[in-house]
This record gives sequence, C-alpha cells and structure tokens, in this order.
Amino acid sequence: MSALEAGTLRRALTRWLVVHRAGKASTTRRFYWQNIKQIRRAWRSILERRTDEVSADDVARFVLSCDHYCPSRWNAMLTILHSIVPASRVLKRRPLKLTRPPPPTQQEFARLVEEAEGLARSHAAEVIEFLAHSGLRITAAKNVRWSDVHENRIEYAGKGGKICSVPIINGMREVLERLKKLDDGSGHVLPRGTIKRGLAVACARAGVRHLNHHDFRHMFITRSIESGVDIPTIARWVGHGDGGALLSKRYFHLLDGHSQAMAARVKI
Repeated sequence: MSALEAGTLRRALTRWLVVHRAGKASTTRRFYWQNIKQIRRAWRSILERRTDEVSADDVARFVLSCDHYCPSRWNAMLTILHSIVPASRVLKRRPLKLTRPPPPTQQEFARLVEEAEGLARSHAAEVIEFLAHSGLRITAAKNVRWSDVHENRIEYAGKGGKICSVPIINGMREVLERLKKLDDGSGHVLPRGTIKRGLAVACARAGVRHLNHHDFRHMFITRSIESGVDIPTIARWVGHGDGGALLSKRYFHLLDGHSQAMAARVKI
C-alpha cells in the first residue's frame, strides 16, 4: 500500500490535496478543493474508514451521488480516488469532448462589437476586442497593467504565475488606445467590473449564439491557425507549456485543413 493509501479516507484526501496543490495556480487549487469536497460529501458516512476498507457498495453510492457531473469533473475526481482508494479503480474515465462550437465569423464579430458599442455605461466592446486580439483568459487579462504593455508585445501571468507574452497583432493598438481613455488611475488595462450582462445583450442583438469570455480565446486560436501560424508558436502565445500538444488535440479539425492547404504549396 502506498503512502497516499495509508490511514483513513479523510486523512488520505487531505494528504492528496496538500501534495498536489503545491505550486498550482489559485484556480487549479480551487478546482482540486471542490473535487475533494464533493468526494467527502458523497462519502461523509465512511470518512473515518481506512481507504482499503472502502467497499464496492461504497463505490456504487459514490456513482449515484456524482454520476451527473461532466466528464472533466468526473475524471478529475477519479484521478484522486484511483490514487488512494483501491476499490474505486473499477470506475472508468469518460471521454472528453475536445471540439468547441465554432467561434463567431468575422461578420458576426463585427456585428457583436457594434452592438456592444451601443450599450450605455458599458465597456463590453473594449473588453471583448481585447480578449479576441490577445487570446488571454479573463483572469489573466484583468491583471494586465499598462506597465506590461510594450511596443510589440503584452506580458501577462499565465497559469502557475509563469510570465508569458503575446504579440500586439493587427487591430490591438486601436483597442489599447480606446482602453487608455478609460484608465481610472488603477494601472490596469481593462476597466473594473463585469461585462457578462452587456455581452449577453450584445449577443442577442447581434443574432449570434450566447458567448462567454473563453469563446474569444477560442476565436484568437482559431484565427491564428487559419492565418498559418504554427501550433508551437500559438501555444507560447496563449501560455501553454506543452509545445502545442493540447491545441493539436482540440483543433485537429482545423489543422487537417491547414495541412492540406500547406501541401498544395509544396513543389518538388
């Protein structure tokens, strides 16, 4: 029995959390903690039992309690359980849906920005354009300061606090000029406050599906691939440290078309 399997279920779950959250970003630590809480809730009556005494019936009760979770949440909880509860290893991971709905077309995006610009007392248009031109996660974007904006790039803190940079692409300078006029003296590039309501209203008026912050990151990556930027470069821009492995899985449908287009250029 491994060190993680020793002792009660409660202690093993606590030990797993302590070991695995070290050095992780706050969002990842919160995700881990939420998974631990859900496991404890499902097995509250057996938390003082030894991990090797958890029975097949206990595992069945866990399934009944947590079966409704999405594949990513389910798989995350199984990662924890498989490492500390022998009886849980009969549970199988679920396949993830690696493709996302297509991002808005250029025409749809233009309509969306136009509608967002017409919203009174809302800075949704500027935030939307900043996210679409940078590919940043909203949490990273909110922390970007004007001191992070350089002549040809924007630096930001990625997951785990790693410093990353994305180039200032076509259209971004105009967005930054508009944002500079909204500077409230805080030093942050994006204005404070949420744009969720403004974004929802703009989507409805523009006749596009409901979009969230992350859809504009998806849009940035998609447009970069369609423009011929290589995957490792895009991965660096968006803060991935795997050289593009994850992007290759999630955007394989675009890469195949890109591959065919590149093949047509080859002359032997």
